[in-house]
Amino acid sequence: MTDAPEQRPRPADLWRQRGIRALRITRDVSVRGWRWWARTWDRLVAALQDEAPVGAGAGPSPPGPLVEQRDAPRLIAVPAQGYVYSFY
Repeated sequence: MTDAPEQRPRPADLWRQRGIRALRITRDVSVRGWRWWARTWDRLVAALQDEAPVGAGAGPSPPGPLVEQRDAPRLIAVPAQGYVYSFY
């Protein structure tokens, strides 16, 4: 019983396989890096906000006109064309 001799892949095939493998690794690393950056950015934005962010679990707004009154912790200055408007 004789086995067929093992044939080594051609050098071009080896380079092609290595290139495809490198592209896959690069793609996977970039996807993981992007997801990490998006999570970190969301955490940073949430940490810098004065109020807790509204999550996806918030229910729909009730029907009717929206009436809301909040007490701002500080003045809200709105610059517009050389004038400054202050809202309390």
